[in-house]
Amino acid sequence: MKIKSRHAKLVSIAAIITIGAIGSYLLYAYTTHVFPFSVDPYEHKVNYNRSEAEKQREQEINSNSSQKTENNQTDQPSQPTVDTTSGKQVASVLLTFVGVTNEVVSASGFVSNLSQDGGQCTYSFTKGDKSFEKTVDTMINPTSTTCRTTSFSASGIEPGVWGVILRYSSSNAEGESSAKELTIP
Repeated sequence: MKIKSRHAKLVSIAAIITIGAIGSYLLYAYTTHVFPFSVDPYEHKVNYNRSEAEKQREQEINSNSSQKTENNQTDQPSQPTVDTTSGKQVASVLLTFVGVTNEVVSASGFVSNLSQDGGQCTYSFTKGDKSFEKTVDTMINPTSTTCRTTSFSASGIEPGVWGVILRYSSSNAEGESSAKELTIP
């Protein structure tokens, strides 16, 4: 019985000393700004003061309120080039995803430099002398054209590595993506 109470006293004394040491360090760290209360000299701070150029621009706008609606930005989306042999615009086609999930093959992509309605996208799958295609409609966006995602069962497709290319075609534009690999287990 004496051994247990002696052991308990030693554990209690060690716990009190440990808690006291931690408390003392935290008090010291707080007053001297060391870890965990240190101030990072590289910390990003927001400067709420306006520069002289900003102050000058504000005065110009206040004196001539018609300048509030002026827009001097000149960014323009890149215009597609024209293929001299076909006379059609060259579509920049990106195959963004091709893969198998839960035994379903999915592929998606878009045309990054054209925003037009009425085109078609064709996903071409090739393995050796075997090939098949999936044609989908498009969706028009403000600065691009999205090819609808194609999804179909992987059953019935020969296992192995297939090459996949996305082609875009419309009345005045055409193009194709770089190839991606698709592994059918």
